[in-house]
Amino acid sequence: MSSRRCPRPRSVLLVVLATAVTMAVPLGPASADPPPAAAPAAAGEAVTLITGDRVTVDTSGGRPVTVVEPAGGEDSAASFTTFTRGEDAYVIPDGVAHLVPDVLEMDLFNVTALVEMGYGDAHTDALPLIVRGAPGVGTLRAAKELPSIGATAVELPKRGATSFARTLGTRSAGVSRVWLDRPVTTAALDWNLDAVGAPGAWDGGLTGAGVDVAVLDTGVDTDHPDLAGRVAEEVNFTDEATAGDGHGHGTHVASIVGGSGAAADGARRGVAFDSRLMSAKVLDDEGRGQQSWVISGMEWAAAQGADVVNLSLGATAGEGDDPVVEALENLTESTGALFVVAAGNFGPGPGTVDSPGVAESALTVGNAGRNLLPMYGSGNGPTRGTYRAKPDLTAPGVDILGARAGGGDPYVAMTGTSMATPHVAGAAALLLQRHPDWTWREVKNTLMTTADAQVAFPAPNAEGAGVLDLTDAVGETLSYDRASVDFRFRRWPEGQQSSSIPVTITNTGEGTESLTFTDSAKNHWNEQAPDDMFVVEPSVLTLEPGATGTVTVTVDPTLGNPGLYAGLVTIARPGKENTTLPLNAAVEAPRRDVHLTVLDRRGQPWAGGTVWLGNVDDLTQRYGGGLITTQLDENGQVTARVAPGAFSIVARVETPADGDEPASISLAGESEVRVDSDVTLTIDARRALPVRPATVAGASTTTQRLALHYVHRDAVDDGTVGSIIYAPGADVENGGVFVEPTDPVRTGRSLFQTHWRLVAGDHPRPGQADAYELLLDSPTIPDPPRFHLDARQVRQLATEVHDYRTVRQDQADLLELRYAATPLVSAPLGFWRERSAPAKVVEKLTAREDVLWSQRVRGPVDLGTYRNSFRPGERITRSWFSGVAPAAIGVQQSRRSLNVPIDLSDGQHTGQALDSLGPITLRLFREGVEVAPRATRYFDVPTERANYRLEHSITPDQDTLPFATRADTSWTFTSEAPPESGPFNNPTQLLNVGYEPNTDQTGQLRARHPVTIQVRLSTTVGQSGPIVAERGTLRFWTSTDHGERWVPSVVVPLPDGTFGVVSLSLPRAGETVSVRASATGQEGRTVTQTLVDAYSVR
Repeated sequence: MSSRRCPRPRSVLLVVLATAVTMAVPLGPASADPPPAAAPAAAGEAVTLITGDRVTVDTSGGRPVTVVEPAGGEDSAASFTTFTRGEDAYVIPDGVAHLVPDVLEMDLFNVTALVEMGYGDAHTDALPLIVRGAPGVGTLRAAKELPSIGATAVELPKRGATSFARTLGTRSAGVSRVWLDRPVTTAALDWNLDAVGAPGAWDGGLTGAGVDVAVLDTGVDTDHPDLAGRVAEEVNFTDEATAGDGHGHGTHVASIVGGSGAAADGARRGVAFDSRLMSAKVLDDEGRGQQSWVISGMEWAAAQGADVVNLSLGATAGEGDDPVVEALENLTESTGALFVVAAGNFGPGPGTVDSPGVAESALTVGNAGRNLLPMYGSGNGPTRGTYRAKPDLTAPGVDILGARAGGGDPYVAMTGTSMATPHVAGAAALLLQRHPDWTWREVKNTLMTTADAQVAFPAPNAEGAGVLDLTDAVGETLSYDRASVDFRFRRWPEGQQSSSIPVTITNTGEGTESLTFTDSAKNHWNEQAPDDMFVVEPSVLTLEPGATGTVTVTVDPTLGNPGLYAGLVTIARPGKENTTLPLNAAVEAPRRDVHLTVLDRRGQPWAGGTVWLGNVDDLTQRYGGGLITTQLDENGQVTARVAPGAFSIVARVETPADGDEPASISLAGESEVRVDSDVTLTIDARRALPVRPATVAGASTTTQRLALHYVHRDAVDDGTVGSIIYAPGADVENGGVFVEPTDPVRTGRSLFQTHWRLVAGDHPRPGQADAYELLLDSPTIPDPPRFHLDARQVRQLATEVHDYRTVRQDQADLLELRYAATPLVSAPLGFWRERSAPAKVVEKLTAREDVLWSQRVRGPVDLGTYRNSFRPGERITRSWFSGVAPAAIGVQQSRRSLNVPIDLSDGQHTGQALDSLGPITLRLFREGVEVAPRATRYFDVPTERANYRLEHSITPDQDTLPFATRADTSWTFTSEAPPESGPFNNPTQLLNVGYEPNTDQTGQLRARHPVTIQVRLSTTVGQSGPIVAERGTLRFWTSTDHGERWVPSVVVPLPDGTFGVVSLSLPRAGETVSVRASATGQEGRTVTQTLVDAYSVR
């Protein structure tokens, strides 16, 4: 039969710096109305970077594990930097590291986020980018011009990423900036209209007439009674066929802004129900879009003369301003449009306001509940990286009734900042009707300065100036030139100087105003700011009609501790409600300078290299500065600003080839340097010693792969910084890898770990294994770096006997990956290698409780076993691709839906099909009633515990994976959603059947011999959880006529909980044997599975 090949593994030099830290101020991601949760990244989810390098990500164990396949192939060296921030893992190729983040934004290398955004290789063959400079370079495909930011939205085919990366650093490329074109999602009446004072404004004759409001969303259902005849213009910037609303979010939002309320006899009118509505569809019918779509919609709305633009959408904000923020600022300045933007729904931590709500000019809206207090999940400020005061105000956003798209009940309730935002957009339209000469800033300032603070203690990072109050906004007679007092980021040391911000107030009314000023602020650890840290002068101001006065707010950062400060300047007015101006400052902690020089093994400057510095007193420094990345200049020098403390400064220094002398890599530096004042340090790779190949007593071996890990855990046990060198065996055998010995550390803990893969040499000794996977470690890098296992240590190794089989093939080429995780190694790497099947291989591995081994074998199915530890001397036998069948692995229920992925398994290993296997049907029944799917494998179900039946059928492609000509499986189980206070997903266990037939290594039965099958019932928890045997009952049948007639088999329960099955028929050559199993497990779980033509006979 034919032989199938898998892609060749890459055999190259990999250098990786690994860090695992939690940011001191958790400026985490946020987005508008959260989309349904995706399944956790399964082991083996791959994504191709902008450079063409391929990274496989496993986040199923909580800590990201990354496996890197360089784009250059087996003949080229490569190096990478990798680190983690919270749940995000970054992999940055050193070839473009000098462009990060000034040209290439950091999020282009956030591999976990790329997978979560749907940019993994299983979902798309191109990366969407926004490029400023030269969109036609390399293989980029131009999609949309974005003139507001001087850029172009493009697609980069992943197959052409390598050639694009090669041009990035050249002057001819002309590329000045590249962003990821992030996906944007939706930010999902009665009580709410009263709460904001809309009826009173209407009674005063304000309806929004003459004001143009653009809604950028999923489109609008113009057939809805509330919106019929209300939308003057509509346009589509998505890939959908029409500008209509196939999702429902945009229709709901538009009705809050300017719906007529016709379906409720006017009772559910929009805030500005006479405004002129325009609709730009920038999100598709799944509620998702690209940032470039949003920018195009913003440009269109501004060009059409929109006075107000509603953006109930968002994307995770980066450390700086992204293209949407740039476009918003540019369009605001050039056209005067007011952009009203949702803050997002992933609060309450600081830095959780979404983009473009982080823009300074945006009027950013948080979500208030029925009690008018900010909702827990509403996005909080200050903004990530830029430290701006946000949100600006809040508005009702909980259970808001609005127009339902698509017919049926005319109204539906939705919750989120998406619903809060159109209240404010409508309010802005009413103010512009009353004051048509006002600028966008006057409208924004008035809505903020008349908002009502609701929280007893100052909480502007949650509610801004307070909740929208239209009654006060319409009647306000004080005009402020600013609505917040925002000192932003105060950089050490110049930021320690006192700074003042003036606030100018004009009395446009007919009466005298007597104003009294007070201030109050706390840091983000809820510590009250010292009394004189913020001062308002004068504290009393009297304004006659038409008069203007100024007060000055001054901050003296030296009087308080470093950190984030938020508070209010409160302005008391006799007989009227107080005005509150949000107060914000981010004070940087003291910094010291580390002057670094790095020399390679020839004593030459390591120009352009990257060095990371980690503060091992506490990597998560309370005031930041615990982890620093630096780029060396052409002289191999750099000065780093760091927080004082003990530092680990270890670099992997590359020395280029020179004549007959090959290239080399050196791990060199200082395991611990005390930085209490400015420090000058030289890292000299000439002090590093060569790493010699490891040896094993009683065995003749050569080195196939080596990973060197040096890690340093901080003193508070909260973060790890370290370096990794990953090298093919030839580099080690030829003396191309060097390490500098280290002294014991005084702060925290350090570990030097080597992961060797040794294979039998040309003259193997009797009884030795075919290969050795060894993890050898010590608290320091030894002097000299020599590694040997004596006879006693060899006896402590675990032994694995692998039986690699094929599926009805004489021969198959597989790929195999193995990696090990230990407590201190935060980013273990795996070794891909080729494997021919059928074959039997004996391997020995390090056996320790703290060493967790994972293994994957890739053929037509990607099978794996994850996070297993071994006992010393333990012996395990594994059979791969024996009895492949569908299995329900990783089923879980959220508070919205049941996610039922169906994978393939061979009973011992969980797995996924790599290619399309053929037509598949999947049906779910709840209490006997069929549930319609929302999307592939997602079914929206109630949260209560219920009985379910899941039916799955597949007709496998016989050229791809001929494990059967048809497979039908039915599971019954119970499931319920997690509690409100619990995790987002609740794992659900289904019963699976594992088959181990007496086939040969090609998966075929011998003619005229009894068919015996060992059957194992099992369950799994999570996508990559272990397969757990489950005791139960089993009935079994076989057929030799393609399932026309079924013959019962003898089923014998075995002591280990498995079953021995013996067929009563003797199949003949050329026939196939079909099997059917019906089993009952624990907690009422059942499974019935039929595999037609499961095993061929020869």
